[in-house]
Amino acid sequence: MNILIVNTLYYPYKIGGAEKSVQLLAESLAKRGNQVTVATLTESNKTTENYLNGVRVIGFPLKNIYWFLDKNASKLKKMIWHFLDIYNFRMKKDIRDYFINERFDVVHTNNLSGFSTAVWDWCKKNNTPIVHTARDYYLLHPNTTLFSNNSNILPECFEGRVFSFIKKVKSNHVSTFVSISSYVNDIHVKHGYFKNALNKTIYNSIECITSSHTEKSTHDERIVFGFLGRVEESKGIELLLKEYAKLDTNKYLLRIAGVGEKEYITSLVRTYKNVSIQFEGKVDIKNFLPGIDYLIVPSLWNEPMGRVVIESYSYGKPVIGSSRGGIKEIISNNKTGFLFDPDKEGELYNVLFNVSARQSLTYKELSDNALDYSKSFSTDAMVDEYVKYYEKSILN
Repeated sequence: MNILIVNTLYYPYKIGGAEKSVQLLAESLAKRGNQVTVATLTESNKTTENYLNGVRVIGFPLKNIYWFLDKNASKLKKMIWHFLDIYNFRMKKDIRDYFINERFDVVHTNNLSGFSTAVWDWCKKNNTPIVHTARDYYLLHPNTTLFSNNSNILPECFEGRVFSFIKKVKSNHVSTFVSISSYVNDIHVKHGYFKNALNKTIYNSIECITSSHTEKSTHDERIVFGFLGRVEESKGIELLLKEYAKLDTNKYLLRIAGVGEKEYITSLVRTYKNVSIQFEGKVDIKNFLPGIDYLIVPSLWNEPMGRVVIESYSYGKPVIGSSRGGIKEIISNNKTGFLFDPDKEGELYNVLFNVSARQSLTYKELSDNALDYSKSFSTDAMVDEYVKYYEKSILN
């Protein structure tokens, strides 16, 4: 098949799991003999074309008032940016002109921030079937995380309805709607999106880990907890530090791996300087996960899936996670880890405290279960599902 994949960012840009998942899918499709092109955004003022691991990557300059990763944009500029992104005529024209002599069997859109759903109109005009994967909440609200001021945003709020009306209408062009969790599927369907589309949940995959790590990270009595992700409020970092600090931390170590705003991290380090916590910054996951006993995913926002949960499982590390968004779908309570409600005071503390009372045999069972479960998230299985729905979309 000749496949065009559209995603806001692609290697070397990386914000979160979406970029990693899209790259893994694109390269896996190419390895199977498909002709794969990725359309993405670039900071360059000229369209770029490169090849990476068998994938043709086209970088389109963003036609908006600033590069969307600019943290210093004023509120007025942000509002104008999102207004233009409701339907970006200029991005549609650039894609149309660049691919004017090409025909794709299917166009697979993912994160569309910057491109906008105008891309779907281009596909519709060319009678090209569209598979869309929702990896965030872009279609529901300008704030793609649906999280602000320490609370989750309702999609039906005024801002959500105004900025998303056209996106909802354009979603009727989509042939197949794929979501990376049942939670993501349900919230879009509930709000009237993708009325004409086939519907499928396909969880993100992980790269296969060839060795198992089902032993505790240390042979002493201390339990090592880990946090892996962006160090920011929505990820629940403050909740984690507050609850962890209540423990007798001589018996524990908490390793924080990830980047964030420098001033914010400095303030956290200062506040918890007398607690057994290590702030390690950016790490190699292959070195980090073998060195912990439990990964903690304390997200306050409704994570679409939580890819890091599966990555932790692949190293035989059970996960303590919040019951938000898609996270609760991939943690089997008391089997591959433990769930807690971040809105209930002390519930995370109780989970952290109680794991220390568990015998090593129980830990090994959790670890074995986690490792076994991770095998169901193979890249081959994910690609098989996408190919199946590409073909269904073409036939329909």
